[in-house]
Amino acid sequence: HFSGASLIFDATSKQGLKISNRYVRKTGNKNAEMYFGLKNVKKYAAKVSPKIKVGADYPFFSRIDIDKNWSRDTKFRMRFSDTLNMVKLIRFDFE
Repeated sequence: HFSGASLIFDATSKQGLKISNRYVRKTGNKNAEMYFGLKNVKKYAAKVSPKIKVGADYPFFSRIDIDKNWSRDTKFRMRFSDTLNMVKLIRFDFE
């Protein structure tokens, strides 16, 4: 029904899910916890529909310009997340 459309979203790995939920619990916001992680994007897309193709799949922070004023901790966490592929940006293209 969505031929020619694209869907862009972020996805978290199982490891990223654990870390994210630990942080969410610290904030006291129990309604923001996540319940599943995504490891293999192409495999997942194929399960959903043969008409979905992965148009993009890259580490979440990889295309962000690092601001020199950001804390060392923030920059480390961004690199850590990308190195371990914990959070990604994904684009599904519908045929």
